[in-house]
Amino acid sequence: MLSALLIEDLSSVICTNIAFFHFDSELAEKRSGLHALRAILIQLIHRNQASKHIIDTVSLLMDEGGSGQPRASDDELREIFSLFLRHIPNMILLFDGIDECADITELLDTLQRLCQHTTTKILLIGRPSIIFPPAYRHTSCSIHINEKAHCADIETYLAHQLRQSEIEVAGKLGRREMVKSIARGSGSMFLWARQMVSYLSSPALSPLERLNELTNLNLIEGLDFVYNRTMKALEKKIAKEKLFVFKIFQILAVSLRPLTIMELQTALASYPGKPVDKFNRVYNLEKYLSHMCGALVEIRPDDSVRFIHLSVKEYITSRVMCRNYFLVDTHIANIYLAKVCLSYLIFDMPASPLSGAADCAAKRDDLADCLPLLKYAVQSWNRHIKNGLSAIDRESSAGVLKACEEMVLFLSSFLDKKACITAWIEAAWTFGKKPEGIPLFNILEDLKQHLTSPNEYLSQLAWYCERLDRLCKDLEILNKEWCHLLAIKPNEIWGDSVSAFFESEFWLATKKTIVLTLKPKEHDPTGGSNTLATVIASQVSTDGGHLGILEVIPSK
Repeated sequence: MLSALLIEDLSSVICTNIAFFHFDSELAEKRSGLHALRAILIQLIHRNQASKHIIDTVSLLMDEGGSGQPRASDDELREIFSLFLRHIPNMILLFDGIDECADITELLDTLQRLCQHTTTKILLIGRPSIIFPPAYRHTSCSIHINEKAHCADIETYLAHQLRQSEIEVAGKLGRREMVKSIARGSGSMFLWARQMVSYLSSPALSPLERLNELTNLNLIEGLDFVYNRTMKALEKKIAKEKLFVFKIFQILAVSLRPLTIMELQTALASYPGKPVDKFNRVYNLEKYLSHMCGALVEIRPDDSVRFIHLSVKEYITSRVMCRNYFLVDTHIANIYLAKVCLSYLIFDMPASPLSGAADCAAKRDDLADCLPLLKYAVQSWNRHIKNGLSAIDRESSAGVLKACEEMVLFLSSFLDKKACITAWIEAAWTFGKKPEGIPLFNILEDLKQHLTSPNEYLSQLAWYCERLDRLCKDLEILNKEWCHLLAIKPNEIWGDSVSAFFESEFWLATKKTIVLTLKPKEHDPTGGSNTLATVIASQVSTDGGHLGILEVIPSK
């Protein structure tokens, strides 16, 4: 990787004060400018922990002007960052993948303010397609790598790859000529050269077809060409294998975070509407995945499955560039994943305490082992529904509307099952995230405006959107009033305390504890009153079966 080489060279020759960040648009915590600054600040603190002056200054700053929170606010972050840059000379900040930063203008503005009157240098690495804001086009030095700069390195890479592969070409075209031909056509892009070797290795190509491709490489430019050729080779697979590859592309194109290989295996084995059958899983998927997908997909060292480059996702979701079987409609893909997640919660997640007993908390690792897709399904079903519905308009295909109708059935089934929702709440807290719904009323209004002809599912959707909105409000109260307990013991959602004091139409209520109150409903905390009662006395009965609480409600 270019950034790794730059860091190594700069550290040994110029300066040891180097901090870096790599943007990744697929990860929420790696696409924001503030996330980048926070990560770099952690590096600076770690490297300068022996500097008593700097650490003492930061501590004093936090004590005098801090918010008192364990996590620094955005303003505190910028102030501490500025302090480090002023006290550490000749600092170099390297940002790789800058084209995947979600708020590049804001980041550049912040860096300009922080680095003023310092000797800090900023190094940005990204694709040449990135367009910098006008204010920065003439204040920076840009280096564009020309087509010849990488030619020798690419030829070395290709020679090694072709020695390991068994590519048979018609005629007398030798390996050296193949290397030169591919290197010329790559336009100095390693990714292009890598993908072309993978394409030429496809068993779907005859020796004569390979010769024709190599002969005409000098007439082609851009990654779209090699992606298109790869897709055509994939289209020659048998129907079932094509569908399997398409499902992989569909899932990876819209997943909210990169899935692990086990999560992907489970999602692919899902047939929404029934439990996942372990015999539907493709075992050893990690062994065949790359070859099966034309080398467009890879497994990273952290076990996550991703496209080899962001441009693959851009290609397969673009109706302009991708005009073949593997075009992914992101509306349908989001709705499909919403169905997979809801089906997993309804049919695979136990509709009972996750540990098997209400008085015992489930362990994350145990849940991940026996229910590999549970964490993703718990945290993502509602957002996939929102993403799938928010883009529908009158131009949407009949397939999109059909997928919506099917999704409504799964949503209705989930909302009708109190035990499922109770288990979902426990699972959400177990995986460290508050359970949240997503109101869909605004999206529903947009749907009514865009769809000219009446659709039966719209009335059904309106009903369940209303129920989902009520669930959102109940969850908001639950998270506010009971987070102190559920964050520590998620299984308490099945116990007597939570449901006795806050009964909802959506989760199971206890039958063991009964709460009788003389308090007017308008002063009930769960009813939205801002007036808090003061407890002045409480008493437990001699048999321990009754608890009395006396409260005073202050006048308004």
